[in-house]
Amino acid sequence: DVACVANPVSGWGHRSFGALLDNLHLAAGIGPGQVAAKLLVSRDLVIGKSMTLRRSALDAMGGFGAFGDYAAEDFAIGQAVRWSGQRTVLARHPVWNVAVDRTVRSFFDRYRRWAVLQRTGVTLPMSLAHGLVNPWPLTVIAAVLT
Repeated sequence: DVACVANPVSGWGHRSFGALLDNLHLAAGIGPGQVAAKLLVSRDLVIGKSMTLRRSALDAMGGFGAFGDYAAEDFAIGQAVRWSGQRTVLARHPVWNVAVDRTVRSFFDRYRRWAVLQRTGVTLPMSLAHGLVNPWPLTVIAAVLT
């Protein structure tokens, strides 16, 4: 009954400061957020760059085209899999997102968009679970206080 497998996402391979920020965010925020959602609220968060779908499940949902109007189509696919009575599963091994050259501006643009999707697309318990493992707020507070 498993239709979708997602892996925790992590980052690797930076040469620029923006890419370092991207990789750190994935390794310290996004991937651990996926694991926290699983452990704390029993939800397997589907992130597009790490998902594997059974073709039969995707075809039954209307293919990728059925999700073309969604801003967070990967999340919507995960929801649709669950609503169909099939399961999503979080794998044990991470998928490595290789970010080598990225500007600081592109990092902030990407994650500002992601924050809006996160805030509007998941339940409050999932959002709070992600916040518990996200080191950025505590890092900023520590930097300001020292």
